Amino acid sequence: MAVKGPRLTSEVTLEWRRAEKELLRYTAKVVGHTKNMVGATKEQTAAERKQLGVTKANITHTKEKIKQLKAEVTARSRATTATVRQTAATKQATHSFGTFSKALGTSITLWYTARTAIYAVRNALQEVVDIYKKGVDAIDDFKSTVISVSAIMAPHVQE
Repeated sequence: MAVKGPRLTSEVTLEWRRAEKELLRYTAKVVGHTKNMVGATKEQTAAERKQLGVTKANITHTKEKIKQLKAEVTARSRATTATVRQTAATKQATHSFGTFSKALGTSITLWYTARTAIYAVRNALQEVVDIYKKGVDAIDDFKSTVISVSAIMAPHVQE
């Protein structure tokens, strides 16, 4: 879609402006000499124009050149605008994907951190349970020791 060529848009614009100036020069020459030739015949006016080097072909050619250059500038401008918009959309999409990737990475990191914390809490609770079980076992052992000692000592205490 983009118009490609060796010339930059600024070069085309400059050429377009030069052509417009050339057309104005032709017009000024014709108008200026025609005003000075009040009462001149068509043949005299035509001869004067020919002497000036201004012909309808020159003017038509210059007008066509201006139209062509305007069209080229417009096409290049539209192509540039489309390219800029596409680049902006690509940058936005890249930025959005980058933001999504960062958020996803952060989520995964937080999930691993939470999982690690849950395992740490589970292990700590398991240790508490193990200590409690050891304590219960120790108390049971102590009770049984006390009962057996009291059973052994009971007959001696009553005597």
